[in-house]
Amino acid sequence: MAYDLSETLQTIDSVLDHLRAAENLLRSAKAWSWADMLGGALFTTLWKREKMADAQRELRLAEDGLRRLSDDLRDASQLEGRLDTGEFLTFADYVLDNSFVDLFVHQRIKETLRAVDDAIEGCEKLKASLEGVCDSPDARTGI
Repeated sequence: MAYDLSETLQTIDSVLDHLRAAENLLRSAKAWSWADMLGGALFTTLWKREKMADAQRELRLAEDGLRRLSDDLRDASQLEGRLDTGEFLTFADYVLDNSFVDLFVHQRIKETLRAVDDAIEGCEKLKASLEGVCDSPDARTGI
């Protein structure tokens, strides 16, 4: 039990690392999104999209970890914060590059950031709960 619990805690730490990395990247993308809405050119769209792509990679890694947790705990949920803006929206963001498209992309970034924050909070609560189990007298005695 202690080994499995230790492995689960390590998985949670890994998920949290990926979620926090995604959070930082999304905050950066959000800042670039503001610049894009305020008249940024292709350069701001490129940087925003790069940050969004990097955040998506981190979210996929976090989701893989959450699947492992789900296998272990059977009640861990998958991350709902997908940053999938679709091919058309990506095309529109580059080619049309107008305030309506920029505003829509900005809103998607904000929604995903909220979902990531919620996932971080949930993982931290789960970790604290499991660490409490590790520290209980029953866990120490092997009962």
